[in-house]
Amino acid sequence: MKAAADRFPFVCRVRNLLACRPSITGVDFRHAMPVLLAACLFTSGAYSQSSVTTPPQTPPGDRSFYFGQPVSHPETLSGVWEAPDGNGGAVGIHLQLTTAVSGDADPPVWTPQSWQHLDVGVFQRQGPELEFGEENFFGDDTHGGSARLENGELQLHFVSPAPDAPSVDLDLVRQADGCWYGRFHRGDFDSTVTLCRPTPGPDV
Repeated sequence: MKAAADRFPFVCRVRNLLACRPSITGVDFRHAMPVLLAACLFTSGAYSQSSVTTPPQTPPGDRSFYFGQPVSHPETLSGVWEAPDGNGGAVGIHLQLTTAVSGDADPPVWTPQSWQHLDVGVFQRQGPELEFGEENFFGDDTHGGSARLENGELQLHFVSPAPDAPSVDLDLVRQADGCWYGRFHRGDFDSTVTLCRPTPGPDV
C-alpha cells in the first residue's frame, strides 16, 4: 500500500508543517493556529452584525403622504378635540403630529419644522376617561388607513373587515376657532358634530 503521504500529499504537508515547525518567532504554531482562526471568525461576525444594524429605509406604504412638508405651527395639529355623544360620554379625535427640525444654528433660531407622520385616534368614551378598546388609531399613510389632512379638511374612511371592530368615517373641516365641524362616524355613532378642545371642569 502506498504511504499516507503519497495518497494525501496536501494533508501530509500541512500535518508536517504543524509538526516540524513548533515555533515561529517564539510562538507555538500549533497553539497559534486556533487563535488565528477564532480571530478571523470573530472579525467576520462583527462585520456582518454591523451591517445588520443599519436602519432600513421606510417602505413606501408606511411613509406619510406629506413627509417633508414644512409645518409652521405643529402645536395646532396635535391634541384632543371632542364633543358629547348624548349618552353621558364623548366622541372625538386625538391627533399626534411628529415633526423634525433640521439645522444646528447657534444660537438656535426658529425654522419651520418638517412633517414626518400624523397619527389619528378616533374614540368614543363611555366615562370620564378612555378605556381599552374605545379608541382606534390610523395614520396618514397607505398601511395606516390613508388619513388625509389637506387645506384644513380631515378625511378618513375605514371599512372594518372584522365584525367586532368599528368602521370609521371622518369628514371634518377646521373652523376659525380651532374646532372641527362635520361628520363623525365610529361604529354605531354617526352624526354631524363640532369637536373642540376639552376645557377643565370645576373640580380641576
